[in-house]
Amino acid sequence: MNASPKSRRAEFTCDLREVRNATLWVERQARDLGFDDKAVSRMAVAFEELFANSVHHGGALPDASVRLQIQREQDGSIRLDFRDNGIHFDPVADADRVTGDPVAGAVGGVGVRLAINLSSAMTYTRESDGNHVSLVFQNR
Repeated sequence: MNASPKSRRAEFTCDLREVRNATLWVERQARDLGFDDKAVSRMAVAFEELFANSVHHGGALPDASVRLQIQREQDGSIRLDFRDNGIHFDPVADADRVTGDPVAGAVGGVGVRLAINLSSAMTYTRESDGNHVSLVFQNR
């Protein structure tokens, strides 16, 4: 396995036109850290959902950004830290309201639920400069 323990960082403009570039960066890093194609695909889909939510629901200002850090953990998993400087939005708590049934409850948040299901762990914290979502992915 050709995995480096170093973490990698990148920053992208919080703009839908950047989703593809950012996703390609995540895919390259995950492959370089030793993940197979199936695991890379799961990570890419989860990441795209988070990025799109930041753009659509984050109240992005013209100078809004998404900061990424990706690193391989000692157990072989990869942690993807996603930070944006948008308005407070906890996708983990929001996903709990998703039912898909307009009569029983709110519709929406399906992308966040998908990201949670594709990762082995997803946590949220609000930091002084914005939102921080941490996702953990297994190579399986």
